Amino acid sequence: MLKHLVLGKTLTPLADFHKHTHEGWEIILNISGEGYDRVGDETHLFSPGSILCVPPGVFHEKQAAQKFEDIYITTTDAQCFYGKKALTAQDDEFKSLENIFRLIYYYYYRDSQTISPATESLFQALVQLLSARFQTRNIHPYALELQRGIIENFTDPEFTMASILEKLPVCEDYSRKLFQKEFHITPHDYLVKQRIEAAKSLLGANAGSPISQVALSCGFYDAHYFSRVFKKLTGLSPLQYQKVRNNPPVVSENS
Repeated sequence: MLKHLVLGKTLTPLADFHKHTHEGWEIILNISGEGYDRVGDETHLFSPGSILCVPPGVFHEKQAAQKFEDIYITTTDAQCFYGKKALTAQDDEFKSLENIFRLIYYYYYRDSQTISPATESLFQALVQLLSARFQTRNIHPYALELQRGIIENFTDPEFTMASILEKLPVCEDYSRKLFQKEFHITPHDYLVKQRIEAAKSLLGANAGSPISQVALSCGFYDAHYFSRVFKKLTGLSPLQYQKVRNNPPVVSENS
């Protein structure tokens, strides 16, 4: 569950923005103008529809040929993307990603800068869509095959990593190291992450679902083991998370 999210946009067009850094990832969508972003020792050109994702702790600045406008989102709660280098993408002709940015911005400020389930769901959707676009980079095909196998099978409690690894034409140890090199996470941790993210979605969408049913739907035969893993990664038990997501605290007008 996201606890910290900051959204903003340029209120008036700017010619440049000074060098700065953030504790978490920053996702920036350029709305208008052309120029360049300097991120660490790298330079990235931007134009309308350009998206830049800056890793935590990396200094960056922005300069335009004339002036620019953008929308940005920062968060310290989640490892949005993998790696320590800036990631870039381009919106499509329908401005699909810009529409999601604007919806997140609208709901966030409509709800007095609180993170509602709608805001969190939209943010997670944005991260997933961007992650899919970043996969077009030159990733080793064996690592991609292992990732594909995990994504396609993580809801199956009987799925084993060996069922994918044994199909690759290299030894299992090499495949695991290759996956971690490409995605900066072990295959096992990636599998668990996919299962827990799916569980969070189910717990948030279904207030009355038994924890055992949610566990099984996300690839866990053992509900007790699922609860331990879930709490370790989120800080809340599945039941606590379910209650928080489906019964948000009511803020008194007099408070």
